[in-house]
Amino acid sequence: MKIYMMNVCLCRSLIVGVSFCFSSAVYCQSWFDSVSVGAGTSFDHEFLAHIGIQHNFDKQWWESDSGSLSAYLDLSLNNWSLPGKDDLRIVAISPVFTYQFSTRLFGAKPNLECGIGGSYISEYVFNDRDMGGKFQFEDRIAFGLRYDFGTLMLTYLHYSNGGIYSQNAGMNSVLLKFRYFW
Repeated sequence: MKIYMMNVCLCRSLIVGVSFCFSSAVYCQSWFDSVSVGAGTSFDHEFLAHIGIQHNFDKQWWESDSGSLSAYLDLSLNNWSLPGKDDLRIVAISPVFTYQFSTRLFGAKPNLECGIGGSYISEYVFNDRDMGGKFQFEDRIAFGLRYDFGTLMLTYLHYSNGGIYSQNAGMNSVLLKFRYFW
């Protein structure tokens, strides 16, 4: 019961935080500068829904005629629909590096993203998978098209514990995400 309540509190807190960012709250909008939503599937055909808020670091570490490298911090909630069971929820925080190309493709600037962060999963044994523990690393790589108002991305996500537990089944998914900037 205690773990269930903690999961509910974490999930509700993130949803309230994202909802707060959609409001006219000046402070939140000054720190978080985008929100992302997405949907996809795991490699085991489980549906995945995503919502997140981001803070852009507003710094370019490397810039050339072909493009530039920047980063942002991503706080997200992912919900995996498991067949015949309660949904699996993942709260993650990750620094993400973005290389944005200067040339345009389909009216947008293409970009590549990658990042490794930490995550907390609501259950670590499900569907004959033993993840070893509730802490997992979230690895991502994405290809996107950045428009003035946001970025459309095809994202590959991998969750595993990096060998810190004796069991390490891992989870893989692909999702289509849209990140809206304000």
